[in-house]
Amino acid sequence: ARHAWPGFGVYAAAKAGVVNFSKGLFVELRPFNVRVTAIIPGAGNTNFSKNAGIAEPDEPYKLGGPELAEAALHICSQPQYILVEEYMLSGTEREIIPM
Repeated sequence: ARHAWPGFGVYAAAKAGVVNFSKGLFVELRPFNVRVTAIIPGAGNTNFSKNAGIAEPDEPYKLGGPELAEAALHICSQPQYILVEEYMLSGTEREIIPM
């Protein structure tokens, strides 16, 4: 949602769309006291590479379900007056190259 890689332009655009969709949901649901957060995970321990037909990383990613669940729990445990608009997390093995 926040980064792009060669050959993944459509994927990056779709993820960015999900982030903006969550912002739209927040605006629409705010009158009902519903908060919406976009959790933006980095590469994680999934079958994405295999299913996408691309090479698996040399070492498996450490980010997985337990870490994402902990992030969601942290967001939900905030007081009602706190809005977490986005929550971005990734494993430390990930190299992020800014544009």
